[in-house]
Amino acid sequence: KVGADVLPWWPVRGVYLTLENGTAPAHNFLDIDGVAGLWTATSLPVGARLASAPAGQTISYYFLDDDPVRVAERLRPALDKRWSAGGVDPLFAAPFYPVIPHEWDSHVP
Repeated sequence: KVGADVLPWWPVRGVYLTLENGTAPAHNFLDIDGVAGLWTATSLPVGARLASAPAGQTISYYFLDDDPVRVAERLRPALDKRWSAGGVDPLFAAPFYPVIPHEWDSHVP
């Protein structure tokens, strides 16, 4: 949908963040309505002084062009399928709204 090099500057409505043990292709998430693009990175084995994440953890940053909570509901079936298939275990998954300067009361409990 949106090129990976453009995503950080794309005017997103929010993001969805996952942290998982293991890896699996994430390209099918781009077909879900509201997901404009996706970045993923997997940790590598390095010395303890360089990083604390164990090797094989994957962080995925979904750039959203619709309300994050609504997109989270659409993502849920695909994520459940991914996690039940084996090889990928969820550690964290949540939607986030962007911070908008001078609108500090937006989306804050």
